[in-house]
Amino acid sequence: GAGISVKMSASWFAELSGVPMIGVTGTRGKSTVTHLVHAILKEAGYTALLGGNVRGVSNLALLDEAKEDSVAVFELDSWQCQGFGEANISPHIAVFTTLYPDHLNYYKNMDEYLEDKALIFLNQTEDDFLILGLPVAEQIKKRYGDRIRAKILIADPGNFPAGWDIRIVGAHNLLNAVCAIEAARAFGVSDTFIKNALAEFPGVPGRLELLREVRGVKIYNDTTSTTPVATLAALYALPALRVVLIAGGADKGLDMSELVEALPAYVKKLILLKGTGTEKLISANPQLFENVPVYDSLASALQDAAHSAQAGDIILFSPGIA
Repeated sequence: GAGISVKMSASWFAELSGVPMIGVTGTRGKSTVTHLVHAILKEAGYTALLGGNVRGVSNLALLDEAKEDSVAVFELDSWQCQGFGEANISPHIAVFTTLYPDHLNYYKNMDEYLEDKALIFLNQTEDDFLILGLPVAEQIKKRYGDRIRAKILIADPGNFPAGWDIRIVGAHNLLNAVCAIEAARAFGVSDTFIKNALAEFPGVPGRLELLREVRGVKIYNDTTSTTPVATLAALYALPALRVVLIAGGADKGLDMSELVEALPAYVKKLILLKGTGTEKLISANPQLFENVPVYDSLASALQDAAHSAQAGDIILFSPGIA
């Protein structure tokens, strides 16, 4: 109340640097899309700055790196989008990937959550671009259609270019790739660079990241999947019934029923980590989890997984909760 304005570093960077920005938000996919767009721009020879909700990056320190020919690619969570709203600005190119229930321990409801995220595009002008992931396109057009001034592009995974290679697995990553392709094209990057970057892109650390293969067993680190939807996406991306899944942890108040239903059809063996979420899971369906081991350390869980997995199997660490 001292009349001092509180600024979010991401939007403040946008205000101070004056460099064009590609901003990416959404419940799932925003990290992958952000890193992929960054990789494409670097392939095309741009001085691309990676920031926003990225681990280990100080947005204001990036100001020193910003040159006249720079372009900033920022991953923006709902709180950072709030900062853009307060500054009455939006990125030149905004990407909105998906919308699922999340952070409902902070937001009263989904509308409030969407209201914050929408600030990524509500201050755009006719010269800007809004890329909407197919799953969220109708919802956003219906709710904000009359307030959107930017040119809308729909990212449809069905439009992934024929004959292009992609290293990251799963249907959800096809959507992520198309979001990145549309953003790069809107920025004027030619398809040659986009295609090359996609073929090389290894994925984001901790996002269905293939760590290594040991005696024919592939080990995936999917530690950032802290919602049931995210863990489901990982399971759908991998061969059914070859997965030894390590999951569980603290409760976030999210509905686990769809994940629980999928487990028998997709998972060869389930190993759980101790926590309030795990307790809730087991008490909701004691029969299903009757023979499932629960460990209080990831090391013990991994040991069990390594003993249980055979050549051709996959060990997947994907918590599904916090």
